[in-house]
Amino acid sequence: MQHLYKYIFHVAALVLVGTLAGSCLREDPNGVISPDDFFSTPEQCQASVNSAYIPLKSLYAFRFLIATEGVTDLASTNGNAQPDARLLISPAGPGIGETVWKQCYIGVRNTTCSIFGIENADLNFNEVSRPLYEAKILRAFYYYILTCFFGDVPFYEDYVKQVTAYTKYAKENDIELGNRLQALAVELVGEDHLDFMEEPSLGADDFAFFTQYCDGVYMNLGTTPADWGGKPQALHNEYLCPDEEAMKTGILMEVMTVLRLLA
Repeated sequence: MQHLYKYIFHVAALVLVGTLAGSCLREDPNGVISPDDFFSTPEQCQASVNSAYIPLKSLYAFRFLIATEGVTDLASTNGNAQPDARLLISPAGPGIGETVWKQCYIGVRNTTCSIFGIENADLNFNEVSRPLYEAKILRAFYYYILTCFFGDVPFYEDYVKQVTAYTKYAKENDIELGNRLQALAVELVGEDHLDFMEEPSLGADDFAFFTQYCDGVYMNLGTTPADWGGKPQALHNEYLCPDEEAMKTGILMEVMTVLRLLA
């Protein structure tokens, strides 16, 4: 009988633990990640700002130190950190640059969300002014790292609920204008020398802002020499060896485009 009581006790304990665990696992995270219903207390406002520091943990690592403090003729390393130590960072081999870009923009996203939530919270401003200013300073710090590392970068200060809200910054070719330029390119260089991009580019360019006010078409000029035996190199790469004859094709295309559009 004593063993039976022990068995019943253990079963009851397991059921209780399972019930408690189940109730905990059913927690809805939407309130934590959305400014719509989270910023209801000063403590929640501060908690949101605190979470915006998390990307710094992934950012401040050995390779970031090498890229920012160890790039001298006295400090050069071999192995995985070599591109960072010798300023070989490029789009083709981003090295620590990929981490810097990703983590800083995660920080920008989190701080922007915090700023929006705090500014629209139904709370006394004196109670939330400190985390608000802290979030703004932290966002500025992330942009400081980005501009120091990459130079000019996209600046975003608006909170958006959906990624599609940023489509106003996207580069979109005008279809009619693109068809006219395509016909012109076939006439000038031949259809065999045209290459169509199947997927849109995710690069950053001021061209995106120009097309908000006028029609535009984005064209890339191929510069790999015909006798190049290796793999084509990307821009901003020390191994890039463009064929300077390609500039003639680029100039011809630009000039003829203007003349055709003015005709």
